[in-house]
Amino acid sequence: MMWMLKLYPRQWRNRYEDEVTEVLMQHDVTVRTAISLLFGALDAHLNYEYESIRNGVNMMVEKLKRSTVLAFCAFMIYGVGFSLLQRLPDPTNTYQAAAQQYPAFNVLYDSNFIVGCIGFFVFLGVGLPLTYAAVKRAFVNRQKEVLRPFSVAVLFLLLFAAATGTVALWHPQVHVYSYLIGYLVLTAMLLIGGTVAQALVVKRSEYKMKELQLLFIPKVVILAGMTASVLLSVGLIAAVKLNAGQLFQSQDVGWPMAVIAIVLMAIGTGLGWIAIKSGRLTDQSRGSMGSLS
Repeated sequence: MMWMLKLYPRQWRNRYEDEVTEVLMQHDVTVRTAISLLFGALDAHLNYEYESIRNGVNMMVEKLKRSTVLAFCAFMIYGVGFSLLQRLPDPTNTYQAAAQQYPAFNVLYDSNFIVGCIGFFVFLGVGLPLTYAAVKRAFVNRQKEVLRPFSVAVLFLLLFAAATGTVALWHPQVHVYSYLIGYLVLTAMLLIGGTVAQALVVKRSEYKMKELQLLFIPKVVILAGMTASVLLSVGLIAAVKLNAGQLFQSQDVGWPMAVIAIVLMAIGTGLGWIAIKSGRLTDQSRGSMGSLS
C-alpha cells in the first residue's frame, strides 16, 4: 500500500510522507485503509491545487498594488519638478523678448506643457475611477481603515492644488528664490504625507485583478509622456543656457532651480519605469489566474 502515497501531491509528500509511512508500517492495512488513502489523495490534490492558485493570485494582486503605489509616487515626484519648470516664462516680458529671437524656446516649452497635461489627464482618467471603486467598497463595508487615509490623501491633495495654484498665479516683477524654495519644501511634505496615505488606501482596499491589470496600458502612456517631457525640458534648458543664459538671472526659475526641476522629473520618470517593470505579470502568473477563473 505504500505505493498509494505516490498518488499524493509532491508538496504533501514532502511534508507528510515519512510520518504516514511510519504509521502504515505499524498497523495492518485493510481495504478501508486503502479507500481512505485514495480519497485522501483526491482531497489533497484538490486542496493543494486551489490553495496554490489562490496564493498565486493573492501574490499577483499585492504585486500590482505595490506597482501602483510606486507609479503614483513617481508621478508625484515628476509633478513637482514639472510644476517648478512652468515658472520659467515669468516674468513674461524678458522671456518673450528672448523667445522672439529664439522661437525654439516656445516650441519646446509649449510641447512640454502639452505632453505633461496629457499625462496628467490620463492619470486622472484611470486614477479617479479606481479610487472611486475602492472608496465605494469601503463605504459599503464600513472600512474605516481605508476611509481615514483616503480623507488625509484628499486633504493633502487640496493643499497641494492650492499651493500650486498660488505659485502659478503669482507673477512678481523679480524672481524670489525663498518663496519657490518654500513651495518646494511644502510640496515635498505634502507629497510624503499624501503618498503614505494613498499607499495605505491601496494596501487596505479590495481590488479585483482585472481592475489593477487595466492600469498597465495607461501607465505606459503616462510614462512615455513623462519621458518625452524630460527630454523636452532638457532641450529647453540647454537651449536657454546656450542662447540666452541671462534669462536665468531674471526669471523665477534660475539655473539651480531648473536643474533641480529636471532632476526631480528624471527621478520620477525612472521610478515610474521601475514600477511598470515590477508590476508586469509573467506568463506563468497569467496561467495561474486563468486556472482560477
